[in-house]
Amino acid sequence: MKSEDNYQSLERTEVYFDLSDFFSFFWRKKLSIILLTLFLFVSGTLALNDMPKKYLATSIIKVSDSELSSGIQTPDISSIGFGSPSNKAVHIETLRSRKFLRVFADDYKLHLLPEFHLFKNTTESKASLDHTVEILREDLSVSSIANTDMLSLSFVAHDPEVAAYVANTISTAFFEFLKVQKREQATTQSKLLNEKTSRIFEDLVHSESLLQDFILTNNIVDLNVEMELLKRQLVSLIEKKALASEQIDDLKVKVKQLDEVGDNTNEKMQLPIIASNNQVRLLLSTIQQKRTIYQEVSQRYKYKHHRYQAAKSALELAENQLSETIDEIERVLEKELKSLQARLIKIDSQIESLRERQSSLGLLEIQLSNLTREVQRNQKLYSVFLSRVQEAEIFSTSSNQAEYVVVDEAKVPIRPSSPRMALSLIVLSILSFGISVALFLLQHLTHDSHTLYKRVAKQHGIAVLAEFPKKPALDLFKGKKKTAKLLQDSVRSFDTLISILTRDNSYKSFAFTSVKNDKAITDMAIRFASSHARIERTVLVEADLRNRPLSNQLMLDKEQKGITDLVNLNTPFSQASYQTENNKLTILSAGSLNVDATSFFAKEKFSEVMTKIRKAYKRVIVTTAPILESSDVFVVAKQTDALILFCDVEKTKVRGLMEALEQLSISKTFVLGVVLVNVPYVDK
Repeated sequence: MKSEDNYQSLERTEVYFDLSDFFSFFWRKKLSIILLTLFLFVSGTLALNDMPKKYLATSIIKVSDSELSSGIQTPDISSIGFGSPSNKAVHIETLRSRKFLRVFADDYKLHLLPEFHLFKNTTESKASLDHTVEILREDLSVSSIANTDMLSLSFVAHDPEVAAYVANTISTAFFEFLKVQKREQATTQSKLLNEKTSRIFEDLVHSESLLQDFILTNNIVDLNVEMELLKRQLVSLIEKKALASEQIDDLKVKVKQLDEVGDNTNEKMQLPIIASNNQVRLLLSTIQQKRTIYQEVSQRYKYKHHRYQAAKSALELAENQLSETIDEIERVLEKELKSLQARLIKIDSQIESLRERQSSLGLLEIQLSNLTREVQRNQKLYSVFLSRVQEAEIFSTSSNQAEYVVVDEAKVPIRPSSPRMALSLIVLSILSFGISVALFLLQHLTHDSHTLYKRVAKQHGIAVLAEFPKKPALDLFKGKKKTAKLLQDSVRSFDTLISILTRDNSYKSFAFTSVKNDKAITDMAIRFASSHARIERTVLVEADLRNRPLSNQLMLDKEQKGITDLVNLNTPFSQASYQTENNKLTILSAGSLNVDATSFFAKEKFSEVMTKIRKAYKRVIVTTAPILESSDVFVVAKQTDALILFCDVEKTKVRGLMEALEQLSISKTFVLGVVLVNVPYVDK
């Protein structure tokens, strides 16, 4: 969390320091910036003077109302009923079309002018109509003047007279071209319209003939009246059918009642149809009288008496008449039922016949409607195309009238339109100054990027002990000897600074580490140790057991004894170490054993060995693993008096340096200073 806050604090202060640094840099380089700006400005001015001059001529024409109005337009069959694009926009596109420009260049022989020659100003210069058309398309500008019916025609040429000539003649050529096109178009469209009108007229006559034949064939006078009469007849028959059905149902009920009673006259007399009959009532009355007479006679006379026999015969005759009357009524009911049923069948037949007639009339009505619509459609089309033919004739007549007027002719230009010297010089001066500032600023940023690393170290209260320069990729100006001398001077200055800081012998042992794995730390450790070995007893210890960069660089044998053998196997120091050829520098490598670095450095024996080494030698240099890759450095650093941190400004980011310093601060490791490696060289 603290590292993040420090990093954000550095970003907040970075703007202030950068700006102040930039302003200081610009002040130092002000003369160089001014000279480079003047050089660029003079070079640009000379280039502008050598550029070919171009002249602009402009003419303004006004198109007549008849041309721009949409009232009378070129008839077009495909556009009937749809809108057409603006005529002004069409004119602009036509003016820039290759077809018109080719006609214009050919009619006015523009391709013969030197301005339009192919490979002009050379011995191979020649006239080319295609090349002339392309130049006209490129240099001709046509625009519409807002809220008016006027067009602005501009042409750019190297010859001012050619520019004015083209701007003035192109309008005349354009409208002559337009008139020819319109006459041809009007003739073509009139021919097409006449053919189309003739076909539509034939279709109209044919559809009328079909309609007439259909009416005569189907004997149609007034289809609507006939349909109405048919509907009325159908309604009347439906009403009759309903009445007959009701009567049949009533008779069926009565006949059923008579059938259920059978031959029992008394029960039949109870039925309404019998009881309500007048003749039956009269016979019942007669029977009652006869029965009364019979009863009186039977009381007075014996059954053999002639009066008794007469009264009895009269009564039986009346009863027989009643039975016959009832039977007659049954027969009449059955006859009437059959008659109504026959009538109902006849009515159904009539209704079915009327419905078939109604259906056929409906089909006839649909066919008649289709034929009528076809006739009406052909009549409308014929009227439309007939009016189009008349418009085409009017348009053909009006196309011969004048349709434009020149409002302002183009004058021969005096001053070139390109390049614009005043504006170009202003832009050139701004660009020259901007380029000069950008070049020197780029130089400053690329050669002074290590400033931010120095500021990080300063913020953590740690000094920058040395800055080792980077060897240039192309050392053309300085030379290899000068680069080697710069590196030697840097190493010498670093040794001198360490000697001054350790003059009172308070710092005898140093731990050399880096932010990330870097070969430079091994080189500097060997240089530093070799330098001190000339004047005092010095030992170089390799404590990076994972990478073993010292063993790899010195190309030591894998079986070479070292500190791991000294600690784990109690190997004598004379066998675990070896001296260089001049016997002044003692080197204690990692050794032949592969051990776990963390547990190895935690051993008490390692601490005892380091204590004996510090007592035996005046100067002890220990190389350790990178801080961001291993935590071994914090344990090893406790066995030394101070730690020196190496940072490669090309491979290590600022945030990596900050994290390394934060970890050292948390572990309370004393850091003597920071050494920056691969710093871009700036010749001061």
